[in-house]
Amino acid sequence: MRAVVYALIGAILVGLTLGLLGSGGAILTTPILLFLLKHAEKQAIAESLVIVGVIACWGAIASARAGKLDLRAAIPFACGSIPAAFVGAWLGSKSPAALQLVVLGALMLAASVLMLKPPKLQTAQANTPPNAHAHRHPMFMLAVGLGVGMLTGFTGIGGGFLFVPALVIVARLPMLRATGTSLALIALNCASGIVPYLRSDIPIDTQTVLTFGALGIVGATIGRHMATKIDQRTLRKIFGAFVLLLAVYILSRKAPALLSRQPSPQKQTSGASAPPAIDS
Repeated sequence: MRAVVYALIGAILVGLTLGLLGSGGAILTTPILLFLLKHAEKQAIAESLVIVGVIACWGAIASARAGKLDLRAAIPFACGSIPAAFVGAWLGSKSPAALQLVVLGALMLAASVLMLKPPKLQTAQANTPPNAHAHRHPMFMLAVGLGVGMLTGFTGIGGGFLFVPALVIVARLPMLRATGTSLALIALNCASGIVPYLRSDIPIDTQTVLTFGALGIVGATIGRHMATKIDQRTLRKIFGAFVLLLAVYILSRKAPALLSRQPSPQKQTSGASAPPAIDS
C-alpha cells in the first residue's frame, strides 16, 4: 500500500516537474512504474509511453491555446522522430529489457548533467533575435528528430530535455515556445512508439495508466501556474541531483544483469568438451 501511495505522489511529481521545468519530469515515469509499482520491465516502458504521451498531449493543447506552439518548427523534427520512435519501439520489444534500462540509465545521467549544468540557451537567444534565421537547418532538425525518436521508442522517455535545447538553439524559438513545441513532438513520438509494444502483446494496466495520467495532468497544471513564482535554477539543480542518483541506482541494478546474460561462446557454439574431472 505504501508503494502505491509513493507511486501516486510520483505521478504528481512527474506532472509538476513538466509544468515547472518544461522537460525532464517524464524520465521518472518508467522507474516509478518499475520500482514502486513493481510492473514488469517491458510493461513499465510501454505504459510510460502512454502516460507521457497523454500528459504531453494535454500540455501541447494548452500551449497551442496560449500561442506557444510553433508547428512550422516542429515539422522537420517530427518527420524524423515519428518513424524513428516506431523503429526504436520495435527494436525495444525485441531487445533484452536489461539493455533498455541500461540505455535509460545512461540517458538519465545525460539529463541530470543538462539540469545541473544547463547549456547557455539564454546566451544563444540573446545573440540571435527570436525566429531570426529560423528553420535554416532542416537536415539537422531531422537528424535530431531521428535520434530522439529512436530513444523515445526504445526506453519510454519523452525526450524533452533534448528537444527543448535543439528548438532554442537550432530553430531559434523563445524558451516558452520551444517548451510548448517539444510537448507536441513528445506526444506524437509516444503515439508512434506504443504501437510495436501493443502488437507484441505486452500488457498495459489501464487503471494505472489512467490514474497516473490524470494525476500527471493535475501536477502539470499546478506546475504551469507555479512556474513564474519559483526559482527554476535551484529547482532544476535539485531535480537534476535526484535524477543523477536514480540513474546510478538503475545502472548499478541493471548493468550487471545485462552482462550476466551473455552466454559463454564455447558452451553455445562449440563442441569442445569440458576439462576432464580430476579423480580423487
